Amino acid sequence: RAKKFGFKILVACKANLLHRLGNQKLKRIGIFKVRPTFHSPLRWYYINRNRIIMHSLYAFRYPYWAIYDFMSGCYLMMKMLLFEDQKSRKIFAFFLGVVDGIFGRMGQITAYREAQVSGRK
Repeated sequence: RAKKFGFKILVACKANLLHRLGNQKLKRIGIFKVRPTFHSPLRWYYINRNRIIMHSLYAFRYPYWAIYDFMSGCYLMMKMLLFEDQKSRKIFAFFLGVVDGIFGRMGQITAYREAQVSGRK
């Protein structure tokens, strides 16, 4: 949106953003170290709903970003499938987020949808 309104976009290659991504724990696969995020199913819902919305708005204008973001999402999913608990609940939340993103459902989710995502009746 900033570029659309005439702002120049700059990249700071050595910038660091310090914030917590879930409840990361160091795991190893042979010589490789990975840090799964252990996000809640609700967080998986929001991440993927918003990813679909962002791709629908910007993927054609910024294809390199879209490819990078898609690959990042695949990497997050792989770490979740390999190391985290509640896999089926998180996969279900992922797909509900994708569906709601496709249909443009934004804002806070309904109590019904939140119950579906979190597994509460």
